Amino acid sequence: MKRAILSLLCASGIACATLSASFAGYINGQMALTEEVVDQIYAQYRSEFPNAVRLTEDRRSTFENNLRKVAAHNKVGNTWAMGLNEYSLLTEEEFFEHFNIKANQNCSATNRPASSQNIEEILRGVPASWNWRDFGVVTPVKN
Repeated sequence: MKRAILSLLCASGIACATLSASFAGYINGQMALTEEVVDQIYAQYRSEFPNAVRLTEDRRSTFENNLRKVAAHNKVGNTWAMGLNEYSLLTEEEFFEHFNIKANQNCSATNRPASSQNIEEILRGVPASWNWRDFGVVTPVKN
């Protein structure tokens, strides 16, 4: 879940591209984040995201925590990269609250009654393997 939330923090825009280009080495985790560098990134962030959520209060420490998470994630070379956007001033809990993520979802996909059967009962009769080619469903390679 954290990866999903942090990936939402990576939504891009022109301002994010400018910020990322200016501090790419730090955001990618290739260069160490000192207090002075964090202050510079935070100052540019505030100017490039004037409508960021919670910008009315000093959120530098939260921003720094998120920036360090982004840099640490990007440093290890994952298949996707994180970045900064207007939600980079929020904690994970505030992000959930802002988007009402933890609210009760009264829909069939998330509001299912708990099964009284155990997993062995549920899986009884399910084959160990299944190959659609055995049933003539998959066509041969065409090209």
